[in-house]
Amino acid sequence: MRLFIIGLVAFLGLTGCVTSSVAPNTAESANQHLVDFEKKPRDDRGVTDDLRRRLDQLYGDRPDYLAALARDDAAARLPRVRTMVPPDYPVLPALAGVRASVKIAFAVDEEGRVQEPRIFESPDSRFDRAALEAVRKWAFSPGTVASKPAVFIMVVPIQFDGLKK
Repeated sequence: MRLFIIGLVAFLGLTGCVTSSVAPNTAESANQHLVDFEKKPRDDRGVTDDLRRRLDQLYGDRPDYLAALARDDAAARLPRVRTMVPPDYPVLPALAGVRASVKIAFAVDEEGRVQEPRIFESPDSRFDRAALEAVRKWAFSPGTVASKPAVFIMVVPIQFDGLKK
């Protein structure tokens, strides 16, 4: 056990942290997904009562966010991604080849800043901090309702797909 710890400390000292990769077209792909989502009829968007209930519980301390969840956004234009920072891959799960998808809920404010990111769903808590830290660094063009900037609540998966060889 002692050799493993010494080896791990040396590994950490030499490499710093392991960073996951993000494909160069990730922001464009995400924005296309948002455009496609807006084109769907409201009933086909996958926004279920269960999803709304879970978001209500998650943001129960933020009445302004609950109001954003309750409004009718039929003519809304969702926020668009400007910057997506990849998460740092936690070292121990990376070395063990562990993969995960952590869903993060967050608000995008009227200026396109990420506010109040929270864990929505996570299969492995070792990935939570890295996912939250990455999302905090993202930037958006603000979404609009009736052509005015508005707050939007979003839920996105952060993929940890293992180290690329």
